[in-house]
Amino acid sequence: MQMTSNSTVKKYLKAAEDAADEVQRRGKHILPTVSRLLLLSTYLEDGVRMLTHWSMQANYVSREWNVFALLGHLFVLINMICQLVGSGLVLARVQVPIACAILGGNTLMQIIVYKIIFEDFSYLLRLVAITGGLLLLYVESQNEGRVVFGGLPSISENKPKRWLQLSGRLLLVLMLVSLVRFHEGLDILVSLISLIAAALIAIGFKTRPVALGAAVLLFVLNLFSHPFWSFTEKHLEMLRDFVKYDFFQTLSAVGGLLMIVAVGPGDVSLDQRKKDW
Repeated sequence: MQMTSNSTVKKYLKAAEDAADEVQRRGKHILPTVSRLLLLSTYLEDGVRMLTHWSMQANYVSREWNVFALLGHLFVLINMICQLVGSGLVLARVQVPIACAILGGNTLMQIIVYKIIFEDFSYLLRLVAITGGLLLLYVESQNEGRVVFGGLPSISENKPKRWLQLSGRLLLVLMLVSLVRFHEGLDILVSLISLIAAALIAIGFKTRPVALGAAVLLFVLNLFSHPFWSFTEKHLEMLRDFVKYDFFQTLSAVGGLLMIVAVGPGDVSLDQRKKDW
């Protein structure tokens, strides 16, 4: 009975791995583009939000930090420029490392200015997870297989890249950890699936199929958990903005998971160890 159960699990794991490889193979040109767009969606949405909610954001900063109104407006301006310019550079594939640094620095600035580290731990996890996606975006932008000595491949390993890829993977799974809520029924099931997926992606085991499955799960949950389009009444406009922000944050994490499918787990993973063996 135990052998039959193990055989069934292996069969499903193999089917999932084949499906992920097929997605990666067929979408090798479009998958990185889609993952980049999704990953940047929260920065694009929030950059536009800074413009449309300028006074509200500036007043919040000046009130919370007890500073001159001019500094509040300066923060909103810097926030908007960093997010829109950084995203634009990535989408144009121009100076991507610099763009990733700009977006990462902007995320850190938001954590400090909005005092997120002291107020909402789950929200903090989501922001940090998105910075993991930025690390993977940086890795994806780097040229692989550099050649030396008249076309002979270099045998030296790119150690910074492998550790950046690992760090991006570890940070990104924090989005799955933020879903953990052992309340009742479906919440418990989703929490267990999220924790298992986070653990497998973190150690790099069956990374592509697990990341693909987690991306699909996160996308579906996002549609049901953050339906900002349903808040049509005027008095619910502020609530709609909060839900909309959460929606695009989660969408960015979906993009990060798809980036894992596109670039793979990297050298520091069990998947790579299996290949080496």
